[in-house]
Amino acid sequence: MSNDKQKKEAEELFEYIKGQRDDLRVQAHLAKLELKDKWKETEDKWHHFAAKFHSLSRGTDKATDDVAEGFKHLGEELKHAYNDLKQSVKSKDSTD
Repeated sequence: MSNDKQKKEAEELFEYIKGQRDDLRVQAHLAKLELKDKWKETEDKWHHFAAKFHSLSRGTDKATDDVAEGFKHLGEELKHAYNDLKQSVKSKDSTD
């Protein structure tokens, strides 16, 4: 194999891998931003949930069936949201 051919093949491989790396860097950055947005949204729900819990536990909120059901519903949303975030972090860690 000629030296020029080896050089050309090495350059093509380098450029290909460089392009893949650049694409993945952008994707990782976007995923990080998306994860931050999801975290903030979930934390906002958490603060609402925690305030509702403290209000219910102190008896300052009338514990009607609607309030209790709403509390449970928000709790289920948070369980799913935190599970989704956990899975996103795990999948991000496995690609690092």
